[in-house]
Amino acid sequence: MSISIQIVIFAAAMLGFLGIANLFAQAKENKQRNQRLGGRSHQTHPGAQEHADLKSMLSGGLESVGKLLSTSQNQFKLQENLQRAGYYGPRPVTVFLGARAATAIALPAAFLLYQSVLDLPLKLVVVAVATLLVLGLRLPGFWLARKVKQRCARLKGDLPDCLDLMIVCVESGLGIDAALLKISDKMSITCADLSQELRLVHLEMQAGNPRQQSLRNLAQRTGVKEIQSLVAKLIQSEKFGTSVAKALRVHADTIREKRKQAAEERAGKTAVKMLFPLIFCIFPALFVAILGPAIIQMLATLGGGLG
Repeated sequence: MSISIQIVIFAAAMLGFLGIANLFAQAKENKQRNQRLGGRSHQTHPGAQEHADLKSMLSGGLESVGKLLSTSQNQFKLQENLQRAGYYGPRPVTVFLGARAATAIALPAAFLLYQSVLDLPLKLVVVAVATLLVLGLRLPGFWLARKVKQRCARLKGDLPDCLDLMIVCVESGLGIDAALLKISDKMSITCADLSQELRLVHLEMQAGNPRQQSLRNLAQRTGVKEIQSLVAKLIQSEKFGTSVAKALRVHADTIREKRKQAAEERAGKTAVKMLFPLIFCIFPALFVAILGPAIIQMLATLGGGLG
């Protein structure tokens, strides 16, 4: 393999590695954005400006590649998944597509660079390159699905505490708009994700969006069933003029009861899940430790008697 081809393969591998690193850096950037929304200042560490410039340049390169791959068919669904993971706006879509393309190029390129040393058969090289290409296309999707699942779990776990504070705010005389702003300020540290979502709802209503539409956007962005049910109850209470505090208290009790039942269900499955490790890992070791000396002594006795 010529030196020019090796250089191209190495450059593609480095591009893929930087693309994966940029995906993980987005999580840190999202956390810093939550801190800024919460009104907290953060110190500037040495070298932070250089790191920001490098990340901006990398994001720009991935965004340029992603714009070539972006279509109207995959953009809407991908943008919805990115919003549920905490990344808003059209820019994360193109960056994600660019990172997917870079990963799909980087894995086969790294294997080809490694194969030039081993000199493997051609059939094995073709199969490995095809497998790594598919894996490179799927890895960012797996990462995004994991981020969505983790964030939905955090939203579901933080919802009862935020509902308790909302009940206190509503019963003290605050409206829904002021209650949402108060919760987003007070819960910005302990419930950062839900606080960010509620602040977005408040900003949408300040921008002139109707309250019901802003709440529906909240349910669509998060994709959590408990939040969708809460939005439906708030809209229904506003339409029929019923007590919002009573509806919130009932919903909070329902969520806590569901969480308790889910914990009891997981506890009931523990015995079944421990069955296979006990049979295949722990019991054999116990049998060897308990019956091993007796079997050795019995064989020695029988061997001596036969002799």
